[in-house]
Amino acid sequence: MATLHIHLPDDGGELTLDLSEEILTVGRLPDNSLHLDHASVSSRHAEIVFENDSWLLRDLESTNGTFVNEEQVSEALLKDGDHIRFGGVDTFFRSGEDDGEEPPPELTTVAAEAAGLSARPADFFNSSPIPRHYGTKDPAAKALVAGAIVAFLAAAVAAVFALQMAAPLL
Repeated sequence: MATLHIHLPDDGGELTLDLSEEILTVGRLPDNSLHLDHASVSSRHAEIVFENDSWLLRDLESTNGTFVNEEQVSEALLKDGDHIRFGGVDTFFRSGEDDGEEPPPELTTVAAEAAGLSARPADFFNSSPIPRHYGTKDPAAKALVAGAIVAFLAAAVAAVFALQMAAPLL
């Protein structure tokens, strides 16, 4: 059986996960199959899918990227021993096929718990190519609006005076 050996950052220990599902989702949200509560991991970071007798890794447009053997990928076929990095979390893929190589070292299993709260990390920044302009002040637009209001009021006052004028007697 294929496994992922996850090295949790900040001395969080190590975790071994059997890939028993056809689709494994990886991300910071608790509803992912592999919940990684780390600031560098996106809410929906990546997925690992079993297709055509092989495991396929897909990045789900994550902020900090998915890397296989230190190369950023959007999609990659996994091979035994591949080093996978989700943001800043390191994992190793084992296909589970007996190819005569030495087995991986024994890893300690650590229970991963869902985070109580999920919030934007303090070092998060918006990498959108479209800038947002909050509270921009455009003096020309303000002058145009003020001129339109004055013109409307002048027309209203002229209409009132025109209606109050008495028609001349002949």
